[in-house]
Amino acid sequence: MSHVPGSDLSKMAKGSVVLYLFAVAVVGQALTPSTFLTTVDRERLRSVFESAQPYTDAANAHYSILGLKLLGATIPKEQEVCRSVTSSVEANSVASWFHASSAAKALSGCKLSPGNAEKLLTAAVAEDSSVADIYYAYFALKNLGLAVDGKKVLAALTEALKKDDSPLSHSYAFRVATELNTDLNKYFDLIEDVVAQADEVDDKYLQFEGGLFVSASVVDSSYKLAGKVGKAPTISQDKVLKFANYFMSRKHVHQLKSAYALLSAINTLTDNKFHVPVRVTNLMGGSLGKLTVTADSAKNVGDQSVVVNKKQFKATNEESLYEMDFMANKPSSGFYKVTISVEAQKADSRLIGTSGASVTVKVTTQIAVESVEIGVADKDQGSAPKPARIQYPRSKDHSFETDFHQKNVGGSAKDFGYKSGKYNVELIVGDAVIENPISWKLADVALTFQEMPATGKKVDQYAKKPEIKHMFREPEKRPSKTVSLAFTGLVLVPFAILFICWMKIGVNISNFPFSVSAIGFHVCLGALFGLYYMYWTTFNMFDTLRYLGLLGIPTFIFGNRLLSSIAARRKGEKS
Repeated sequence: MSHVPGSDLSKMAKGSVVLYLFAVAVVGQALTPSTFLTTVDRERLRSVFESAQPYTDAANAHYSILGLKLLGATIPKEQEVCRSVTSSVEANSVASWFHASSAAKALSGCKLSPGNAEKLLTAAVAEDSSVADIYYAYFALKNLGLAVDGKKVLAALTEALKKDDSPLSHSYAFRVATELNTDLNKYFDLIEDVVAQADEVDDKYLQFEGGLFVSASVVDSSYKLAGKVGKAPTISQDKVLKFANYFMSRKHVHQLKSAYALLSAINTLTDNKFHVPVRVTNLMGGSLGKLTVTADSAKNVGDQSVVVNKKQFKATNEESLYEMDFMANKPSSGFYKVTISVEAQKADSRLIGTSGASVTVKVTTQIAVESVEIGVADKDQGSAPKPARIQYPRSKDHSFETDFHQKNVGGSAKDFGYKSGKYNVELIVGDAVIENPISWKLADVALTFQEMPATGKKVDQYAKKPEIKHMFREPEKRPSKTVSLAFTGLVLVPFAILFICWMKIGVNISNFPFSVSAIGFHVCLGALFGLYYMYWTTFNMFDTLRYLGLLGIPTFIFGNRLLSSIAARRKGEKS
C-alpha cells in the first residue's frame, strides 16, 4: 500500500551534554548511597512536621518541634507553642511526660512544671518496668531537672533487657547508656549482635522488622553510643550503606514519628566521627569540601564499547556540583553506564561508598527523513509502479484509489473489518534516544474491499454468557412403603425365631456375670447397634465415624475385661 524506497536517518549530535552527578540516579548494585535529601525532600518533610500544628498531643509536639529543629527551621510564636505543649501533658503517663519535656526543652524559654511527676517517673525506673518506660522516665527526669539515680537506671535496664531483647529495646538502652557515666563497653559490644538481626532486601537495603522507626532508632542510637565510647561501631561499611539506602528509599514518609526518626538517623550518618556515606554530597545534600571526581569508565549498555576511561570531572562555581563534557568523546546514540569514584583532597577516613557508583547516561540524536516515495501497484502488473515523491512534512495533495485488485489490499480486508472508505497513511519514526520523533501523514487512500464472506449469524464473543448452575445428582427413587415394611419384617424374622427357640428350650442366664465389665460391654454393644440404625436413618458417614470412635474405646475396654474374667473363672473351675 505504501512504499518508502529510501529513508536516511542522519544523526545530528547535540552541542554538549553536561553530567550533573548530584542529580543523576545511581543504578546497578554498587554499594553507594542511592540518593540524598534534596531541597524538595526537605521541604516535604518540613510540611509533614508543620501539619501537626496546632499541638494537642505531646508526642506530636515532640516529633514535630525536634524535626523542624533538625531541618534548621524556626518555630514561630514559640511562647504560644510552649503553652500548647505544657497543657497537653497527661499527668499519669510516663510517655507523655517524656514527649512534653523533650518538646519544651527544644523551645527557648519554655518551662514545664514537674508538679507531682517526680514520684511517678522515679517509680517507673524499676526492674519490673519495660525498657521503653525506663527510657521515657530517665529522659523525662533529666529534661525536668530532677535527680536521677544512675546505678538504679543501669540495674533496671539490665533486668528489662533480659525480658525484652528486641532491636528497639536495645536502641532505647543505647540512648540511656550514652548519657550515664559508666563503663559503656558492655552496651557497645551489643551493637554487633543487634545489627546482625537486620534483614537484607535485594542485596541493597538493610532494615529491621518493625520498619523505618525501629531501623532508624537502632542506627541513630548505635552511632551516638559509639561517639561516646570513642570507637567506630561494629557495623561494616557495606551494612552502613545498605541502611542508608533503606532510609533514602523511605524519604517520602508522611507519618510524623517515622519522619522524625528518619531525619535524625540521616543527620547522624551525615555528621559522625566514623562513617559518612557520600554521593558527591552527603546524605543531607551538604558539601564534603574539595573532591576529585573521576569517571573510571563509560560503557555502551548495548555493545559494551568503552568511550571514557579515567576522565576527571571539572569543579564548578557551585559546591558539590561537578561536570564533564561527555559528548567530547563523540559517543554514538544510546545508553551508557558511567562508573564513578570520588576522592577527598583532604583525607577523611569516615567517607564510605566513594567508589563503584554507577549512573546511566542517555545520548540522544536527531533524525531527518528524506527521499520518500509512495505508490500503488496492481497484482498482475509486471513492472514497478511510478511512485510519487513526497517532501517532509507535506502530504500528497490527492488521494490514492485502491481496491482488492491491488497488492496487499485484499489480504488485509479482515484487519480492516471489510470496511471500505478513506484512510490516512502515516509514517511514524521514534526511539528512546531520538530527540525529534516523527509522526507524518503521507497521504489519504481510499480502500475498497470485497464483501465480507457469509459466516452465518455473527456472534459477539464478549457478550454475557448464560449463568452456569451446578446440577446435583438427583437421589434415587425410594421403594414403596409396602416393600420397606416387608423388608423390615424379614430382617426381624431371625430375632423372632431366636426368641421362640429360647421359649421352647429355656434360657439359662445363671452364668451371666453381673459385673461392671459385663453390663458395660453389653450396653456398649447395644449402643453400637443403635448407631447402625441411626446411620441408616439420620447420620451421615462422618457423624457415624465420630460416634463409633467414642463408643469403640469403652466397648474394647469392657469386652477385654469381660473375656479375661470368663477365662479366669473357667481356669479356676478346671483346677
